[in-house]
Amino acid sequence: MPASGILQEVLELATERDEKTVASAARNLLAAVDRLCLRPAAGRSRWRAAHRLRPSDFEFERVVGVAARGNGELLIADDALNVVVMISESGDVDEVWKVAKVQRPSWGPQGEIRIETKTGRKELRGATSSPLLHFGDSEQLPAAAARARVLDVAQDTAGHWLLLDREAGVLRLEPGGSEETRIPLPNLRRPAALAVDPLGNLYVLDRAARRVEVLDREGRILASLGPTLPGGLELGRPQDIAVDHAGRLFIVDTRQGVVVLE
Repeated sequence: MPASGILQEVLELATERDEKTVASAARNLLAAVDRLCLRPAAGRSRWRAAHRLRPSDFEFERVVGVAARGNGELLIADDALNVVVMISESGDVDEVWKVAKVQRPSWGPQGEIRIETKTGRKELRGATSSPLLHFGDSEQLPAAAARARVLDVAQDTAGHWLLLDREAGVLRLEPGGSEETRIPLPNLRRPAALAVDPLGNLYVLDRAARRVEVLDREGRILASLGPTLPGGLELGRPQDIAVDHAGRLFIVDTRQGVVVLE
């Protein structure tokens, strides 16, 4: 979605939702325009100094997965504590679920919470009868991607499914899965996680290089983050990434915890 599209979405919010929701969504979308468009246009970095996310009422031990929702909520998986923690937009802990052998969390389009574990998938909230495309769900992938070796899945604001393939790079599927575009990732040693921002830019975690590559929709590199992040914090063992609707990047690292770039 171009920046003009984000601004149009802000205007449309005013007629669809309550005042509090509109204010929050508009703030996030305008922050994304500033972070992803205006800062680089002015010759400044998209992200300032990285810092660790440390909720006042919870202490993580070994984080392994993260998912960001459009309203600013986060899901964070900790496989040492065997929990999934929901963090509010303000940074407070909202809910904690015990989940054995937890790996990655994900949000569904209506706020469903689904968790990948070492033994399968668990539904924590709002499960529906309609399946969601998800990494590991080879039986649910469109025919065009049936042979893909899927490591992770994301969906952009235009409804395209994005599949991180172990060998072929990123596979973009049109809504309905009838057409596809492949974006090669020749310089990545061990791609492991995928995210997409409100403008459609791609974020791919390379665990071996301890780096996040940021690419535009055509696969051109916009930024490379890591191993040393802005501000000096160094990634140790990054596991997963997420990007929220404000363009903030979240990296979970088993040594550093939850790292936020704003």
